[in-house]
Amino acid sequence: MLVSYNFKQIDHKEFHVSFSDRGFRYGDGLFETIIYQKNKIRFFKDHLKRLKKGMKALGIEGAEGIKKDLLEQQIVRLISKNKLHGRIKVRINVWRKSGGLYLPNNNHFNILITTEEQPNVYEFKAIKIAFSNEVNVSYTPFSRFKTTNALPYIIASIEKQKRGYDDLVICNSKKQIAECVASNIFWVKDKVIYTPSLKTGCIAGIARKNLIKRLTKSGVKVLEVTEKKETLLEADSIFVSNVNGIVHVQKLEDKTFEIYDQVDSIFS
Repeated sequence: MLVSYNFKQIDHKEFHVSFSDRGFRYGDGLFETIIYQKNKIRFFKDHLKRLKKGMKALGIEGAEGIKKDLLEQQIVRLISKNKLHGRIKVRINVWRKSGGLYLPNNNHFNILITTEEQPNVYEFKAIKIAFSNEVNVSYTPFSRFKTTNALPYIIASIEKQKRGYDDLVICNSKKQIAECVASNIFWVKDKVIYTPSLKTGCIAGIARKNLIKRLTKSGVKVLEVTEKKETLLEADSIFVSNVNGIVHVQKLEDKTFEIYDQVDSIFS
């Protein structure tokens, strides 16, 4: 399997990092997960824009060197050389080069691109979720980006498995609804759709962004809000979104919800 490391394609066995690597030592970086399907990179401009904004927020220099055409060329070549077909997951990792302790002495970046096949058809299903008891998030200037320091989501994933749920709702330190373990959350009340504001500390999901845009364009009222978790229990319907698509919530804690299937075709 080939990977692209600093825009050079090498066998994955040749890729390695040293003990001084900042991504390894400090989680000092960002990542994007992108879907390639039907000869097209889904929401490519949005992913690239978020990546570059995240680099700026973390003080990682050289974002102007990540050109759209170059990145697309690397992705398409990897998929072809790795003989991948159907639905492809592309992951782009960017992290600060080695040097320094907490204070870096080199703000330039490394970049790694990997590709792997995913199921061709994403199954829309209803899931059972609960509120996390162990994890919360907080708003920061970089909380909206997908950083490689993902410990809260790892702990929440372990918690959901132990408790036997499909997903968990994560609140922030003010007990406001923020997001789920690997997705943004939406709820419907009286035909209005709500989703947490980025000020809650949630990730600025690419699917979230495009879902809001497309729903608004179709005449649906969508509001970005800061609400306590009790608001979710009063909703008519709940669904979550990420790069894989949209999933409906059948049950939150002990309450059952209606399925808001009007959104199922948004990313099909």
